[in-house]
Amino acid sequence: MRVHRKRQDALKDLENVTKIKNPCERKVAEIYTKMGYKYLKKGWPDFLFVKENPFEVVFVEVKKKPRSKLPMSISYHQETLLEILKRLGLNVRVEFIPQERGKRKPLKEGYEG
Repeated sequence: MRVHRKRQDALKDLENVTKIKNPCERKVAEIYTKMGYKYLKKGWPDFLFVKENPFEVVFVEVKKKPRSKLPMSISYHQETLLEILKRLGLNVRVEFIPQERGKRKPLKEGYEG
């Protein structure tokens, strides 16, 4: 798997407050960055799975496994966020799913993704 930047650089240059369009979110980001926090809005895993008995939480990022020999990769933001979640001791996984051959199937009615 290929990562876009080195892990040790993960927290050095997170998001820039001026890029936030929502004025309420921008204000909160400004307050927290002035207190020394950095933030990340992009890169959240595709799923948060929760099991009740026994209680377990798993964050899962889903990626298509390329048909060619190109290296599999996740984005810089995804790698940064997954690393933060791991450092918190959370169960984090990246699942690579082989692409199906042939045409893409049409989306089912009601899909809101």
